[in-house]
Amino acid sequence: MRCLTRSWLRSAAIAMVAAVVVVGAYAGSADASDTDPFAFFDLRVVLGDADWKRLDGGEVAVRLLPGSDGHVGVFAASRLDAPAASLIDWVREIEAFKQSAFVMAIRRFSDPPTIDDLEGLTLDAGDLDAIRDCRAGACGLKLAAHEIASLRTAAAEGPAWQQDVQQEFRRVVFNRVLAYRAGGLAALPAPADRKDAQAPADAFAAILEQSGFLSDRYPPVDSFIYWSKEHYGAGKRVIAVTHVDIVQPQVPHAPAVIVLAKEILATHYRTASLGVTAVVEDPVRAERYLVYMNRSQVDLLGGLFGGLKRKLIEGRVASDSAAVMRLARSRLETGNPPSVRNPTAP
Repeated sequence: MRCLTRSWLRSAAIAMVAAVVVVGAYAGSADASDTDPFAFFDLRVVLGDADWKRLDGGEVAVRLLPGSDGHVGVFAASRLDAPAASLIDWVREIEAFKQSAFVMAIRRFSDPPTIDDLEGLTLDAGDLDAIRDCRAGACGLKLAAHEIASLRTAAAEGPAWQQDVQQEFRRVVFNRVLAYRAGGLAALPAPADRKDAQAPADAFAAILEQSGFLSDRYPPVDSFIYWSKEHYGAGKRVIAVTHVDIVQPQVPHAPAVIVLAKEILATHYRTASLGVTAVVEDPVRAERYLVYMNRSQVDLLGGLFGGLKRKLIEGRVASDSAAVMRLARSRLETGNPPSVRNPTAP
């Protein structure tokens, strides 16, 4: 899996908290890095007195990041009473780390992946019905034209069409994972839900042009792919596939641990998404902070009511980010994840 991590991108977020991040080596002065524990992230926003008061009080500080052209971003931070290594242990046990009311199902892929890793992954009834009406350029799922065609063929093959579609969808997801492992984002097809849809690599390039960074200076200590089925707010359930890199930069002013989560498939809403979770050591304040950032390119912000939709989406992103941050912090502060605490646990 380490061959997947030679180059990194950064930025993201969505109508429910999925997304992409702004992460990078801080280009400012050492003095600024010494006084601002979050300088590494190049926030483009400045935490105010109210934010620091929340942090000092053990609460979560949340700030929306500047965004345009379909990009939504958020930054969240909280004090952490746990060692930085706890983030590594918990992320490696991704099923336990992300378990919540937001996550319907989740599983880490084997290395190398197998089709059996997708056991338990199912489309909702609404998505099954949408597939029967899907056409390239007019489909309720963010899939490529050849993927839509294979699902439509499965949907037309008899009374057991729903089971056939579920099986074919798992094959589609599996082939996406194999293509990504072989060639990265550039090997993935563009969704066919609209004529101007960008290929995943191009969509990430657009995010990078707005606020991104490209770096291969820190090799990962671990790297893996997982799938999840998540539900935020009143929207559709999203099936996503995500590639995770865990990094320990071990350089001045950098976080002790960085977790990069790059989305390589999402069935709804998002065109590209990259998230960052990190543990920051602050020697000046003698504090440790858990940081979560994301920025995503989404397809909900156009049209006559684009401005209103942005406010609604950003409001949901902010509230859900705070909830996810509290849950993640509480898990890290309880100690080791279940499988580490008890290696024989299922």
